[in-house]
Amino acid sequence: MSLFLNHFTFNSTDKQDGSGLSRIGATGIFTGLIIGTLAVQIYRICVKRGWSIKMPNSVPKGVTDSFTSLIPGFMIAFVVLIIDAVLIICNTDIFNLLYVPFSFVSGLVDTWWGVLIIVFLIHGLWFFGIHGATIITSFTSAFVLANMASNVAGGFHVYAGEFNNAFTTIGGSGATLGAVLYMAFMSKSHQLRELGKVAVVPGIFNINEPLLFGLPIVYNIDLVIPFVLAPMTSSMVGYFAIATHFVPKNYCPTTMADTGWSERFYRNAKLARRSCNDSRRSCRRSNLVPVHPWL
Repeated sequence: MSLFLNHFTFNSTDKQDGSGLSRIGATGIFTGLIIGTLAVQIYRICVKRGWSIKMPNSVPKGVTDSFTSLIPGFMIAFVVLIIDAVLIICNTDIFNLLYVPFSFVSGLVDTWWGVLIIVFLIHGLWFFGIHGATIITSFTSAFVLANMASNVAGGFHVYAGEFNNAFTTIGGSGATLGAVLYMAFMSKSHQLRELGKVAVVPGIFNINEPLLFGLPIVYNIDLVIPFVLAPMTSSMVGYFAIATHFVPKNYCPTTMADTGWSERFYRNAKLARRSCNDSRRSCRRSNLVPVHPWL
């Protein structure tokens, strides 16, 4: 982190105060991820190969660990300085270098098929018991923030802010709120009906672990199909509703606000675009669109 902060402080194009605060944005987050990964890998290689200061067994472990990290730390600084020197010779910096692939991938993410791929990966990982939303959004958050910043500046990007939570995963991963309501009030199975009643209130707040591990959906090939298809269907309805301005771009300066993922599903859509119509459409979509793949 110190190397990253030191890098953008001395190499920022912001000459007014030299702070480089203009670099703390979506590209800066992406750059931080790259530098963090590089630093960890260099440290791992140094420790694995024994490139560290050895201390006698009588030395306390806390002191030994401090000396162990000295050589890997110097190696990380040396490698970063070499990379920085090469970039300076080329009259550029790491931010401008990474902006090229970042802008390309950002453009792909904001397409309808890019959104479909993201939704598919999130829910495909859930089949194996892996929290797909945590894994995938850790990579896509930088692009979402960039799109939201562009919207503030007057641009128009559909996939920004809390698009997934407001319009895709209504009721939690898999857009299961419609299925939960069906189970709670229409299921002929007493077991499923009781499970549905337990999962209704958490589902309103986009929490559906009772369903994921209670049915279960994890490692269940029969249920994973609607679990993937429902949010993909809902995401396309939301995407094209925004892209075609069926959901209007009203007085809110951003296309999407960054609301909390646990916000109630109908308020999430309303807060995301400051529109009561979005809240009503979100309610209808949560009960109609995603439930069809489950049926």
